[in-house]
Parts: sequence; C-alpha cells; structure tokens
Amino acid sequence: MSGRANCGVPDTPENVSGDSAGAALILDPSVLDALATSPALSLSAKRALGDTNRLCRETVRKYLFGKEPVVVHDVDCTVANAHFVLHVLLRANPDLTLAVRNDTFYPTLGLGEIAKKENERAAAHSARDFKYILWPPAVNQPQLKTCPTRAFWLGHVLADKKRALVHLTNGTSFSPFNMASKEPRIETKVDSDVDAAVMAGPLFRNALLHTTTERVLANREVRLSKLQLNDDAVCHVIANRVRDHAAIVKELSLPGNAFGLPGARALFSPRTMHKPEWPKLKRLNLTCTPVGPRAYPAICGAIAAGHMPLLTNLYLGNTRLGDIGARLVFQTLSHMKALKALHLNGNPFGAEGVSPLKTAFGPHKVVAEKLQTLRMGQLPAMDADAWKVVGRAVMNGSFPELFSFDGGAPGAWRGEAHPCDPVMHAVRYLCSDRLAQDHKKRAEKALRADAPVLPFEGGA
Repeated sequence: MSGRANCGVPDTPENVSGDSAGAALILDPSVLDALATSPALSLSAKRALGDTNRLCRETVRKYLFGKEPVVVHDVDCTVANAHFVLHVLLRANPDLTLAVRNDTFYPTLGLGEIAKKENERAAAHSARDFKYILWPPAVNQPQLKTCPTRAFWLGHVLADKKRALVHLTNGTSFSPFNMASKEPRIETKVDSDVDAAVMAGPLFRNALLHTTTERVLANREVRLSKLQLNDDAVCHVIANRVRDHAAIVKELSLPGNAFGLPGARALFSPRTMHKPEWPKLKRLNLTCTPVGPRAYPAICGAIAAGHMPLLTNLYLGNTRLGDIGARLVFQTLSHMKALKALHLNGNPFGAEGVSPLKTAFGPHKVVAEKLQTLRMGQLPAMDADAWKVVGRAVMNGSFPELFSFDGGAPGAWRGEAHPCDPVMHAVRYLCSDRLAQDHKKRAEKALRADAPVLPFEGGA
C-alpha cells in the first residue's frame, strides 16, 4: 500500500457529477461531511468513500487527518487498515488517537502516545517497567475485558517496540517484539479472543520477516507455522510474498493458521499453464489449517496441472478435508510421481472420500508408485466397508512401495480388533511379499553355478 497521505487512490481528476438522485445526494458537501464524521461509519467504509472521487477524498481526508480521534469498528481489524493507520495516519499525526466502537463507545486508545513512549524507552535503553494490561482489574470498565478490537490495534503498534510488555488476560506476559523476531513456540497459547487479537500484530510481523527474500534464500523454504494468519492477511499480503519465491522454494510450511478457502486460492490457484509455478517444492504442510473441502480444487488443480512435479511429502491432517477434498486428493495421487508421504489424519471423510480407490484396478491400478508412508488416523467417518476399499487397493498394488501405515489403532499390535485391520494386514502382506521376493532373487542368484555364495541376512 502506498504511504501517501490519501485514502488509497491517486490524485487524478474524476467526474464528480452524477445523473441519478443518489449520486447527486452523495456529492452534496453537507452529506459528505456527515458521512466522514459519523462514528457509525467504519474506517473501511470511509476509505472506500474516499476512493470514489476527488471531492469525497478531500472530505474524508480532512476528517482522518484532523485532530479528533479516528473511530474504528470491529470490521476495521484488517492488515490493510493497520498499515494505513500506522504508516500513514500515525506519521501524519504523531498524536493519533483511536476511538474503538462496537455497540457502545469504548475508551480511546492513544496510539501516538504509546508509540512516543516506547520510542523514548528504546532510545534510553530503559528496562521494561511498564506493562500494557489488557485486563486491568483496578479499572471499573468491564468492556475492556471483551474488546478484541482495542487489543488488535495495541498489538500492531507494539509489534516493533523492543521494550514493550503486554499483560494477557490469563495473567501471563509476553514481549510482542520478541514474538515477532522468531518463530512462536509450540506451547504459545491464548485464553481469550482478546489475547489472540493482541498477538495478531506481532505474528503478522513475524510472517513478513519470514517471507523476505533474504530469509527464503537462506534455506529455500517458507515456514509460517502457528501465526494465526487469516484470509485477510494471506489474500492481501502473504500470498503474493510467498508466490514471489515459488520458483526456488523447496518447503512450504503453513500449519496451525486460520485461513480458509480464499487464502488457499490466493496461494495455490495456477496463474499460468506454461511452466511449473513450484518446480522445486518437495514438502507442503497445511496441518491444522482449516482450508476446508472447497479449497482442494485449487490445491489439487495445481498438482494435477504439473505445478509441483517434485512433491514428496504432503501433510493435510486436520484441514477439514471432507469427502469432496479426499476424493480430489486420491484422484490426484497419480499425478504425484515423486510422493513418498501422505498424511490425512483427523479429517471428516468416509467411504465417499476413498471411492476413487475402487476403480484403481486393472491396467491403471497404480495410484501412487513411490508412496511409502500413509497416515489415516482419527477418521471417525470411515466405516468397515470404507477401510476395506483401502485394503483392497493396497492388496492390488495401488501403493507398491508402501511400508508404513497408521490407521489410529493403538491396540492393533496387541491383537485388538479395529476397523482399519484390512489395511494393516494388507500392508503387512505387501511388506512380507516384497521381502519374500527379495529373498527369492538372492536365492536364485546364489544357486547359479557361476555365482559366489552370498552371506545370509536374517529376517523373514
């Protein structure tokens, strides 16, 4: 986004006249003034109004760049608005104050005052002697406890402040700058929407740091694990930064984020059919990111179109795959010539999802030539008949290299029955058959008169 002091559009002449009564009404200066100053209109709506034409832009700019607090609503918590407020409004008005509004007015948040204080403390190398408390117990304002919007803006303004310390609602404290300077720890947890909102800013800054050219070139990988990246962040910023490096990335790790269908489309929908977009990608990890079944046409479409020819590891556990998504994945397996590991744990698909394996017989029975590891644990919708479909596919050679299977049966090795037993036994048979064939070749070679006697390697 441009850092110019406007509402997001260039200063070019527009026709400010309108033929309809509605157009004439909105161009009336008194109406524009009322809209620009109305606290009921969100910041996003005012910025959109400012993009209409020059008159609207000048009117909205007069309000946004004035001395009165800028009113923000819940719907204004987007990365585009955060960039506009922090990099345009705050620079133009160092005393900027936000008034957070939902159903009633909440206390104002002096972003300018906070930024000044943190900059002074950083310059003086002051110790962390001040905490930004999200849940002030001594203040009789219950709305502060349930104001994620206020926390969102606080987190974004503190994301690059080295000395800041935030006191969460559960009593713990964290440094936004430290969180934004390294990958968050796996044990990072939040107890409320307010805590999640204040962490959104530092985690988004983390995503920006991990998608810089220098960071990607260092290991040829993009790791964005557990960063709470939603569709807004992915569609407007992160997807483009990731795809700018698609030609060199070997690993794309996106587990534990919050984006769904729009984010997945922004990341994976093919832009060209002439050459692979991800020619070196080997590992794709979407574990615990709820992309949903409708996102898989974009993901599987990119694979089927040959955009990931070297993909060896595909992790899709707990992605709300569904029958539609599972069916697409199994149909696309034949296009993944190098795939060695496939994880589908914890998804709500059943017999319909594995139905493509029913036709994986005859001259076209090979589904995944090099697949070695298959994880299908915690699939409550898979009944006995569905597991038999997978077992028959294994027995008929659809996965000729498969040797490791997990069906989520903790008692299988103790002889306890489980619906996935047909697959377990089929995999054991496949492994035993491969071992028997290997011993047969060794025996035939050893029995030839001109061949040296080979040492026997135990194991049957």
